[in-house]
Parts: sequence; structure tokens; C-alpha cells
Amino acid sequence: MPGQRQFYLGKGKLAIYWLIFTFWMLGFYPFLVQLGSFQMFETIDGRLMLFFEGIYIVVGLILLSDRRDKIVVFSFMIMSLISTVIVNARPVTDWIAGLRFYCPMLFLLPVIRYATATVARREFFIELMDRSLYIFLWAQAPCMLFQYYYYGGWDYGGGSLGFYQSGVVSELIYTVSFYLMLRRWQPEHGYFWNILRNWLLVFLLFPTFLNETKASFIFLVLYFLFLTPINRKFLRSMLIVVPMIAVAIFVFNYFYMNLYGKNSDTGEEVLTEEYFNFYVIGDDSSLDLMEMAYENSDVDEDQDFQRGLKWAALPWLMDDKDDSPGIWFWGNGTGILKGHSDENPSEMGAEYKWLFQGTQMTLEMLILECGIWGVVWFIFTMTMLFRSGNRHTGRQRQLTCYLIGLLVAVLFYNTSMNIIFFCLIFYYLAFLCAHWNFILEFRNIDPKRSIWSMGGLFTNVRLGNTRPEQIQILKHENTDRQ
Repeated sequence: MPGQRQFYLGKGKLAIYWLIFTFWMLGFYPFLVQLGSFQMFETIDGRLMLFFEGIYIVVGLILLSDRRDKIVVFSFMIMSLISTVIVNARPVTDWIAGLRFYCPMLFLLPVIRYATATVARREFFIELMDRSLYIFLWAQAPCMLFQYYYYGGWDYGGGSLGFYQSGVVSELIYTVSFYLMLRRWQPEHGYFWNILRNWLLVFLLFPTFLNETKASFIFLVLYFLFLTPINRKFLRSMLIVVPMIAVAIFVFNYFYMNLYGKNSDTGEEVLTEEYFNFYVIGDDSSLDLMEMAYENSDVDEDQDFQRGLKWAALPWLMDDKDDSPGIWFWGNGTGILKGHSDENPSEMGAEYKWLFQGTQMTLEMLILECGIWGVVWFIFTMTMLFRSGNRHTGRQRQLTCYLIGLLVAVLFYNTSMNIIFFCLIFYYLAFLCAHWNFILEFRNIDPKRSIWSMGGLFTNVRLGNTRPEQIQILKHENTDRQ
């Protein structure tokens, strides 16, 4: 009809909506399924993850255009193919299945870079993501209160991420709150003024008190430490920040000890030096049990060895393949667990099931599957992620330091970087670290309206030309503040 605008859904908008759909689907469906049964959750989760991984592999390859991303993706695919098929003589199907485990790190990168490649897409995507992150932060409170009341917390306190995601959800609560705090931070005012003005974001950290994730102590310190502007006054600011961190740790410790003061199995007091040593590296009896499991390739189904013991077992597994040349360099090949699945594992996955069940760690899996080249590749990929390639895009030092601290913790703690939902948020924030001026293209969203906006799906931001005069005004404001 004359005078009526024709509806058009371009490739850029389609990619952005797919990322937002991924956020809402993977970020909230596990809790809803958890209300049913664990068997239902396992059945749905396996099929759904296979679907999303397959889609991202295809979409990531289609949108792969940046030279750095091509190096990241194709170098891993070639090296992992050599490691799996040629060096370790495993079938190609194991290599293909192994790509699923690294799918988030490999194929989310080009999709997010495409979604932020133009000013119009950035404006659209950033508002959608920021609103969605704000609602995610709010959603954890009722979810984790319910889980604590119904299941008693512990590993079941995974918030909207569901069963056995207590560590991941705690990581994300601190990370999302930290980012939104920086978005609303006013540099011309002091540290305490900004904390009090944004007290709600600090209050929304309390769900992390409702599960047993001990690593929350680390994230709590990172949170208040890196809210301090990193400039010449950083050391002087520590006189204010350190007491603030001490108070935060005291409050967290008070709630933690009241909720999880004793180990549910042994009845021992937690957060003591003795229990910490047992939690991290085990004791003589657990070491004997692990040696028995290694010799017999068998262990109790519910046994989850301590992280320190699993690191100690790493040389055993690598030395078992001493007949293979350069095993420490090439690794044992990808696809040990056929992606994230415990079903139909590879020969090595079945033989060392006692090691792979329960807790897994990003760095250990990289060494086991990919060897030294995999660790070098990971460091290169993270370096490229935090680099903009353009000195005029600005850098957010505080968010950069926080995310690097989070990344180091994840390497030794779990495999969050191999989870699509976590990696989506991490890549999004890491991209903004290196392109902080992008968020100055429009003012911060109003959090009071965000909670009612369905994650920004009904946003008023258009994929049209951005107002250049407004961009220049905001950039000058930011320069003056700094």
C-alpha cells in the first residue's frame, strides 16, 4: 500500500535476535525443566545443546569474515584434526564430536563480532543485551530462593541455569552486576557515593549466598577491588576499598557459615584450613581411592575427586600414551567425551571415567585433548578477544581486569568457557572492554523500565542511522570525566 513501510528482517537483525533467543532459551529453560524431574532435564538438555551447537557451528562459519577470527577458528580445526585423526589414530567422527566441546569458544566469536560490526547493529544489540542481563540478574533471586527451600541449595542452587550450575551462576551474578555497575558509574563522584547510589546491584549479589560455591569469595573480592578506577590514585583508593572488601567478606562469611557451616557428608566445619586442604587436594584415603580407580579403570558412580587430585592424575594419563610421539604437545585428541555428553564416550573417556565424571576444569581438558598447542591457542584466542585493533575505540580497564581475573579462576575451577550461555556473556563483555566508546553512542538504559521490556524485545532503538552529534557530545563528556 502507498505510504506504508515494508517490513524487512535483514541478516544483521536476524543474527542479533538469534543471540538474544539463545540468551533467553539457555538462560532460563533449565530451571523450568528442573521443576519436573532430573531425568527430564537430562533428556531435554542433551538434545537441546546438540541443536544449539550445530546451529552455531553453521552460523559461525557463514558469518566468519574477520581475519583474526579466521585464524582462531581454522587453526584450531586443523590442529585438532591432526591431533585426533593422524597422531592418535581416532576416527573423524570423534574429531567432529569433539568440536562440540569447543563450539562456544570457536563459533560464538564471529557471530558476536558480526552483531557489533556497524553502529546501527551495536546500538540495537547492546540495548537488547543490557536489558536481558538486568532481568537475568533479577531472576536469580526467586530461582535460588526456591532451590534453597526445596533442595537445600548446594549443587542444586544453580538459579535459572538449573541443576549442578551453582558455580557458573555465581560467576555470572557477580560479572553481570559488575558490568551494570560500571555502566551506571559516575566518575566525578566518589566510590561510596556510587556504591550507595547503585545499592540494588549490590543487593542482587545475595543469591550467591544461597549455594555452596566457595569460589564466590574470590569473585566478591574481584568485584569490589576492580570497581576502583585504575589510574594514578589506585593505590590511594585502596585505603577505602580494602575495608569495604573486608566488610563484604564478613557479611558473606556470616551467611555462608550459617547456611553451609558444616559439610553435609562429614559434619566437619568448612572454611577451616584443614577442610580447605581436603576440599582442594584431598587426603591419603582419597589418593588411595584414585590410584585404585586408575589401576582398575573403575570407581563408584558418585565419586568426584578433588581438583588437586585430578591435576595430580594428569601426568599418569599423558604418560600412558608414551608410545605416541609428542603426546604432551599434541594431546589425546578431541572428542574424549563426545562433546558434553557422558553417553557413548570414546575409548579413553570410558577407560578414565573416574576422572571425567563430576568436576572438570578448562585448562586440564585443554591439555588432555589438545596438549601444549591447545593452551597456546587458548591464550592467543583470549588475547585477540580483548584487542580492538583500533586505538580510538577506547578500553575499559576495570572490566578488562575483572574478566581476566574471572578467566584465570575458570581455567582452574570448571569448564564455563565451554558453555554457550556463559561464553555468550563473556564474549559480549570482553568485546565491550576493547570498544568501550561503542556504549557511548547512546545513553545508559533505564533499569526501572528494563524489567518490563521482555529483555528489550520491544525496544524503541531502530537499525537506522545513529545521531552523530549525540555520539560526539557523549564522547566529549566521557573524556572530560576521565
